[in-house]
Amino acid sequence: MVNCAWADSSLPRSHVSERTNAVINIAYSDRHDVTTARQVQPVGFYGHTDGWYRIGWCRLRDDGRIFRIERIRHAALTKETAPERDTGVVLGWDPESTITPTTRTRSN
Repeated sequence: MVNCAWADSSLPRSHVSERTNAVINIAYSDRHDVTTARQVQPVGFYGHTDGWYRIGWCRLRDDGRIFRIERIRHAALTKETAPERDTGVVLGWDPESTITPTTRTRSN
């Protein structure tokens, strides 16, 4: 595990404060620019060379999803606490670099 101070400078500021275990209501636009309202139980963030992604359990799809940060049009924290979930279980694979709300660390 490595300290993730690097994330605070490269992750959009509006999402740094969302590193909590609160369920998030988002408006998300897919690659076809169709926007849907979603409730997401956050698992963490995934940084890749093409941008940042929110990893979470999507209640609308009842499945693990990766949401491209730039496609989240609106996000609001709820007062509901989301259960802790393992990234590998949610996605079915382990990204090489993630930031989770509980650890604030990066895993390789």
